Amino acid sequence: MSSSKTAVSLSSIGGKILSVLGYLLEALFLICLIVYISERMLDASITFIILMALCSLLIIAGAKIKHRILRFHKYSTIISVHNITSLDLIALETSHSIDFIKKDLQSMINKGFFINAYIDYNTNTIIMSGEATTVMPIPPQPVNTEKTAISCRNCGAMNEITKGELANCAYCGSPLK
Repeated sequence: MSSSKTAVSLSSIGGKILSVLGYLLEALFLICLIVYISERMLDASITFIILMALCSLLIIAGAKIKHRILRFHKYSTIISVHNITSLDLIALETSHSIDFIKKDLQSMINKGFFINAYIDYNTNTIIMSGEATTVMPIPPQPVNTEKTAISCRNCGAMNEITKGELANCAYCGSPLK
């Protein structure tokens, strides 16, 4: 996957598919269960109860993905808008344990939610690699030091850039416009 938005979108679609499939199959199996119980076919009824339990697992998996994506957006905001990279402070902001934050962020990095990022376990921080924030060359102009906040169209993260300069998103590497 080439961008953070792609990874998040694919994960979101997968989660929705799991949830919808789980609900549809569970409804179908519930109808079958009712029919089999009314016909006093208890052996088949047990099968449908087991199938409904498996459908519940699909629904739970879909919900977990949805919650992961919500946490990703919260982490992105904390890191980009509040400029907080300390895992301890992220844990305080989100009311999760530091161990949960480390595992969750590493999982998101592995899934491609954060591009050019890694966790520095020595300093207990998330590091956004400088490769994603390189300024693209522009013709020489008078020095402008006025900063502005801009939202990335790709991943939604807030980035602070110097007005008039072209830059890439610090989180997903997409060009900022």
